[in-house]
Amino acid sequence: TVTVGEGLEAVERAGVDVTGSFFTLLGVRPALRRFFTEEEDRVGGPQQVVLSWQAWQRDFAGAPDVLGRTIDFGYGAWEVIGVAPPNFTGVDLAAVDLWLPFHVVVPLTMGTEWLEHRGWQFFETVARLDPDVAVAAAEAEATSLYTAGRADREFANDEGNPTVLLSSVLSARGPEAPAESIVARLLLIVSAIVLIIASL
Repeated sequence: TVTVGEGLEAVERAGVDVTGSFFTLLGVRPALRRFFTEEEDRVGGPQQVVLSWQAWQRDFAGAPDVLGRTIDFGYGAWEVIGVAPPNFTGVDLAAVDLWLPFHVVVPLTMGTEWLEHRGWQFFETVARLDPDVAVAAAEAEATSLYTAGRADREFANDEGNPTVLLSSVLSARGPEAPAESIVARLLLIVSAIVLIIASL
């Protein structure tokens, strides 16, 4: 959660820090202008922000001249460079107001120690599995990389022998799926029932 603005005009908004490959990985195209790139998502890179469609409509009345405007949430001015398509919320199916470039915003909010030490575990990783690679093989490789990466840490043995498990972003949510995904499943069931009735 970020606080946008100052004083009585300040409002809380839901922000998500993502890498420059995030939108491309998910196959998302902007509704307005563009997203930030992998080249821009770097320490010291340009302070840019992508608005959700809903935030664009609510906070800027859908004005096309929103591009180039700035948002301040306590770390200077961040330029609006694009707007995401309607109803896009990323992989969490939770309301999002704005996306920020990970390697630009995190050093401002948490410093840069995490860049050199593997003890930081605040990342969530999303990847696209090559269709020619079996899940078991990908899990084995990911486990090997994770184990090798933590070998130089003082507390490496405190974690036992972890195994990386891969799952789709939907099934990985487990029983505590957000309301949006539950509604989506119910709509799917209702649609199926309607189709069955219509075919009788």
